[in-house]
Amino acid sequence: MKFKDRLQELAGQIIDDPILTDKQQEERIIQAIDLCHFIQCYNSSLKVIDCLHHKINLVEEKGNKKGIYFCDLMYNIKYNFDSALYNPIQIQSFRRQSEVTELWFVVVEEGGMTNDLRDSKEFIQRNNVPAIYDRVFHFNFTLSTVKILK
Repeated sequence: MKFKDRLQELAGQIIDDPILTDKQQEERIIQAIDLCHFIQCYNSSLKVIDCLHHKINLVEEKGNKKGIYFCDLMYNIKYNFDSALYNPIQIQSFRRQSEVTELWFVVVEEGGMTNDLRDSKEFIQRNNVPAIYDRVFHFNFTLSTVKILK
Protein backbone atom coordinates (compact mmCIF):
# COMPACT_ATOMS: atom_id res chain seq x y z
CA MET A 1 0.00 0.00 0.00
CA LYS A 2 1.28 3.47 -0.85
CA PHE A 3 2.27 5.92 1.90
CA LYS A 4 -0.56 8.37 1.16
CA ASP A 5 -3.23 5.64 1.01
CA ARG A 6 -2.00 3.96 4.19
CA LEU A 7 -1.89 7.27 6.05
CA GLN A 8 -5.37 8.31 4.88
CA GLU A 9 -6.80 4.98 6.03
CA LEU A 10 -5.17 5.21 9.47
CA ALA A 11 -6.07 8.88 9.94
CA GLY A 12 -9.69 8.06 9.12
CA GLN A 13 -9.73 5.29 11.73
CA ILE A 14 -8.21 7.60 14.32
CA ILE A 15 -10.61 10.46 13.67
CA ASP A 16 -13.62 8.11 13.66
CA ASP A 17 -12.70 6.48 16.99
CA PRO A 18 -15.18 7.92 19.54
CA ILE A 19 -13.10 6.74 22.51
CA LEU A 20 -10.05 8.89 21.75
CA THR A 21 -9.84 12.41 23.16
CA ASP A 22 -8.69 15.28 20.92
CA LYS A 23 -5.20 15.08 22.48
CA GLN A 24 -5.04 11.30 21.92
CA GLN A 25 -6.19 11.76 18.32
CA GLU A 26 -3.41 14.29 17.76
CA GLU A 27 -0.81 11.94 19.27
CA ARG A 28 -2.09 8.99 17.21
CA ILE A 29 -2.05 11.02 13.98
CA ILE A 30 1.60 11.93 14.61
CA GLN A 31 2.31 8.30 15.46
CA ALA A 32 0.60 7.18 12.22
CA ILE A 33 2.66 9.64 10.17
CA ASP A 34 5.89 8.38 11.77
CA LEU A 35 4.80 4.76 11.26
CA CYS A 36 3.83 5.18 7.60
CA HIS A 37 7.01 7.08 6.73
CA PHE A 38 9.18 4.59 8.64
CA ILE A 39 7.56 1.71 6.74
CA GLN A 40 8.14 3.54 3.46
CA CYS A 41 11.84 4.07 4.29
CA TYR A 42 12.67 0.81 6.08
CA ASN A 43 10.50 -2.00 4.70
CA SER A 44 7.44 -1.33 2.60
CA SER A 45 6.18 -4.88 3.11
CA LEU A 46 5.39 -4.23 6.80
CA LYS A 47 1.63 -4.42 7.34
CA VAL A 48 -0.01 -2.18 9.95
CA ILE A 49 -2.16 -4.13 12.43
CA ASP A 50 -2.91 -1.42 14.99
CA CYS A 51 -1.76 2.10 15.78
CA LEU A 52 -4.88 3.24 17.63
CA HIS A 53 -4.92 1.55 21.00
CA HIS A 54 -1.43 1.85 22.39
CA LYS A 55 1.72 3.94 22.08
CA ILE A 56 3.39 0.84 20.69
CA ASN A 57 2.27 0.23 17.11
CA LEU A 58 1.59 -3.32 15.96
CA VAL A 59 2.80 -4.43 12.54
CA GLU A 60 3.26 -7.72 10.76
CA GLU A 61 6.48 -8.75 9.05
CA LYS A 62 6.56 -12.09 7.22
CA GLY A 63 3.77 -13.47 9.41
CA ASN A 64 5.35 -12.30 12.68
CA LYS A 65 3.78 -9.60 14.85
CA LYS A 66 6.14 -6.79 15.88
CA GLY A 67 5.65 -3.84 18.20
CA ILE A 68 7.20 -0.48 17.29
CA TYR A 69 7.54 2.46 19.66
CA PHE A 70 8.49 5.83 18.14
CA CYS A 71 10.36 8.17 20.45
CA ASP A 72 10.79 11.74 19.27
CA LEU A 73 13.45 13.03 21.66
CA MET A 74 12.27 16.62 21.29
CA TYR A 75 8.60 15.91 22.05
CA ASN A 76 8.47 12.71 24.08
CA ILE A 77 11.17 13.67 26.53
CA LYS A 78 10.14 17.27 27.20
CA TYR A 79 6.36 16.92 27.13
CA ASN A 80 5.29 13.31 27.23
CA PHE A 81 7.83 11.01 28.90
CA ASP A 82 6.07 7.73 29.63
CA SER A 83 8.25 5.75 32.03
CA ALA A 84 6.20 2.59 31.38
CA LEU A 85 7.82 2.36 27.94
CA TYR A 86 11.21 1.98 29.64
CA ASN A 87 10.10 -0.41 32.38
CA PRO A 88 11.15 -4.01 31.60
CA ILE A 89 8.27 -5.54 33.59
CA GLN A 90 5.60 -3.45 31.88
CA ILE A 91 7.15 -4.00 28.46
CA GLN A 92 7.24 -7.78 29.03
CA SER A 93 3.59 -7.64 30.05
CA PHE A 94 2.75 -5.78 26.84
CA ARG A 95 4.77 -8.33 24.86
CA ARG A 96 2.73 -11.22 26.31
CA GLN A 97 -0.65 -9.51 26.01
CA SER A 98 -0.13 -8.39 22.42
CA GLU A 99 1.69 -11.60 21.42
CA VAL A 100 4.52 -9.82 19.61
CA THR A 101 7.66 -11.69 18.63
CA GLU A 102 9.83 -8.55 18.70
CA LEU A 103 9.71 -5.04 20.09
CA TRP A 104 11.41 -2.23 18.20
CA PHE A 105 12.45 1.15 19.60
CA VAL A 106 12.76 3.91 17.00
CA VAL A 107 14.31 7.27 17.85
CA VAL A 108 12.76 9.84 15.51
CA GLU A 109 14.73 12.91 14.55
CA GLU A 110 12.99 15.66 12.65
CA GLY A 111 14.99 18.19 10.73
CA GLY A 112 18.69 18.58 11.04
CA MET A 113 21.09 17.73 8.32
CA THR A 114 23.54 16.01 10.62
CA ASN A 115 24.39 12.39 11.22
CA ASP A 116 25.42 13.08 14.81
CA LEU A 117 23.70 10.39 16.87
CA ARG A 118 25.36 11.21 20.21
CA ASP A 119 22.21 12.53 21.92
CA SER A 120 20.15 9.61 20.66
CA LYS A 121 22.72 7.02 21.72
CA GLU A 122 23.16 8.64 25.12
CA PHE A 123 19.39 8.61 25.71
CA ILE A 124 19.18 4.97 24.59
CA GLN A 125 21.93 3.90 26.99
CA ARG A 126 20.69 6.02 29.92
CA ASN A 127 17.25 4.40 29.67
CA ASN A 128 18.58 0.87 29.15
CA VAL A 129 16.69 0.58 25.86
CA PRO A 130 18.85 -2.23 24.36
CA ALA A 131 18.01 -4.49 27.31
CA ILE A 132 14.27 -3.90 26.91
CA TYR A 133 13.76 -3.78 23.13
CA ASP A 134 14.89 -6.36 20.59
CA ARG A 135 15.88 -3.87 17.91
CA VAL A 136 16.81 -0.19 18.10
CA PHE A 137 16.71 2.22 15.17
CA HIS A 138 17.48 5.87 14.44
CA PHE A 139 15.01 7.37 11.96
CA ASN A 140 15.68 10.77 10.44
CA PHE A 141 12.22 11.73 9.26
CA THR A 142 13.38 14.68 7.15
CA LEU A 143 16.19 12.82 5.39
CA SER A 144 14.15 9.60 5.17
CA THR A 145 17.00 7.53 6.56
CA VAL A 146 16.88 4.57 8.94
CA LYS A 147 19.96 3.37 10.81
CA ILE A 148 19.98 0.14 12.78
CA LEU A 149 21.60 0.71 16.19
CA LYS A 150 20.89 -2.78 17.57
